[in-house]
Amino acid sequence: MDRIAGMKAELSRLLDERPALESERKRVLAVVDSAPHMTPVLREEIHAMYNHRLANVQEDISGIMKQLTKTGGDPHA
Repeated sequence: MDRIAGMKAELSRLLDERPALESERKRVLAVVDSAPHMTPVLREEIHAMYNHRLANVQEDISGIMKQLTKTGGDPHA
């Protein structure tokens, strides 16, 4: 597999992963935020973990799209 095909495959994987992660994040945070036994510190840690994971996926998507554009590959093809 050439470099552009590899980047496109990774981009496709990340684009599929993002909505699943967003959905999981929404469900988990709703439970965490409504749990009376959850400590504020633990609640913040869980929020931070999901925010960080989502930010990483977004950053990776953006980086791959920029790299594909630089190398002449169409990120939307």
